[in-house]
Amino acid sequence: MRYLLLSVVAVLVSWPAMAASHPSGVIQLAKSESRWWLVDTDGRPFFAHGVTHLAHGNHAEPVEDIAEAVKALGFNAYGYGTPEELKADLPYLDSRNHFVPISLYRQGDDSLRFVDIFDPAEQKRIEGIMRELCLANRDNPNLIGYCWTDLPIWKLDNPTGKNWVEFMRELPPDTPGRAKYDAFL
Repeated sequence: MRYLLLSVVAVLVSWPAMAASHPSGVIQLAKSESRWWLVDTDGRPFFAHGVTHLAHGNHAEPVEDIAEAVKALGFNAYGYGTPEELKADLPYLDSRNHFVPISLYRQGDDSLRFVDIFDPAEQKRIEGIMRELCLANRDNPNLIGYCWTDLPIWKLDNPTGKNWVEFMRELPPDTPGRAKYDAFL
């Protein structure tokens, strides 16, 4: 707690230098005394305190009511899973979790599959998804950044009975993923 308090004080003291060195209008990173911090659209230190998954599930309440409740609880940002209608309201993260649709929560799900992420065609597909995501958010000053949620399964022993390591190991020898696996060994 003491270290956090000292860090906050250090950021606030060096805030004028951070604000002067960054254009206003977008959330970004700024370095202060060898540490990186988020700064808000006015160049001030920004500590995102938010909620996630607002766009998931069926809400009985309108998103505007949910937004007011979030702010009434003291949150100053939305995490990933922010509905389009709220992206102009508070800072947010945008995310995608189905670049490669596998993660531990998909137990028994028929869509649990593995792809060779080292294959140039697969990389081009993923790059296209990322391009769309970036283009959809590039002009929004509330964008904090992007994240990939529900990462693929690497753990060998897991409830699905499948994992990325064994998939790579079992690829044919002439595939990009198998070549990367063999080079890693």
